[in-house]
Amino acid sequence: MPRIMGFDRYAGKKLLEVGCGMGTDLLQFARGGAICTGVDLTPRSIEISRRRFELYGMPGDFLLTDGERLPFPDESFDVVTSTLVLHHVAPDDRAAAVGEMRRVLRPGGQVLIAEFDGVGRGGLTPLARLHTRHPEHAGSLDAAIDLLTGSGFTAVTRGSTTISGIGQVVARRAEQTT
Repeated sequence: MPRIMGFDRYAGKKLLEVGCGMGTDLLQFARGGAICTGVDLTPRSIEISRRRFELYGMPGDFLLTDGERLPFPDESFDVVTSTLVLHHVAPDDRAAAVGEMRRVLRPGGQVLIAEFDGVGRGGLTPLARLHTRHPEHAGSLDAAIDLLTGSGFTAVTRGSTTISGIGQVVARRAEQTT
């Protein structure tokens, strides 16, 4: 996963994780030198993430909020990431969540989204199999790609991860033209 996510590629960059959960991936980005902020809807997740960062002596900011209403100024982050979160957002709210990711991302900034892909090498993992049998989760990566493209992201690239049944999409916010 480190090679796929590029935890060490964002040293000195302001990075936001939408749906940080327990802060596992966010801690790896912080260890790679990123300036990290995590948001989550769940108070316990924020508490665990803060504690994890404290235990490892890493700086990080954590806020209790949802991805559809991010409390940050426009163009605040160089990178926005979200892992296995969009499929949990109500279908009618997903475009708003991706729009918020775009809003807080600086021009030329990068978004990384990992979601269930429904296809995998050698069969799906039990977790992917469980999630992709639910209609609302099937095609989650395709839906993320459509949302990113529809929100004006460019260079939308689909990729695989080392976890069967989970794919990744990387996209950029277009540079501003004057």
